[in-house]
Amino acid sequence: MGSSPSPRTTFIPTPSQGVAYRSITPESDLRATADLLNRKKEETNVALNNLYAQGGTPAELGAQQAQTKFQAASTYLASLPKANTFDKVRDTSEQLMTEEQKKYLGALAAKNTPAPPAYSDTTSMPSWTRNA
Repeated sequence: MGSSPSPRTTFIPTPSQGVAYRSITPESDLRATADLLNRKKEETNVALNNLYAQGGTPAELGAQQAQTKFQAASTYLASLPKANTFDKVRDTSEQLMTEEQKKYLGALAAKNTPAPPAYSDTTSMPSWTRNA
């Protein structure tokens, strides 16, 4: 099938003195680099100031977002029904009753018979809110 592989040969170089390289950067190049960095910082500041002038600073944006959340929460709370809304509806419906209807309710109360549900009790309230 073939011959056996040849033995490995390891080469170890002879030790030598390391060479230290020194580069000298002219002072004019360092000043040019510093000037470039200062110009970039100024351009960045101008761009940020333009951004803040158009949209507001991060603090102003945060305050505006907090105000929006507060307004949304207060609008939601204002939209919730008050505690006795359905009692007011019943009172209004009883005020609109004719004399015969009031007499009928009085007769039912005298016999200890519960009154039939008012229109507002059967249509405007969900079934799960009615007392069982």
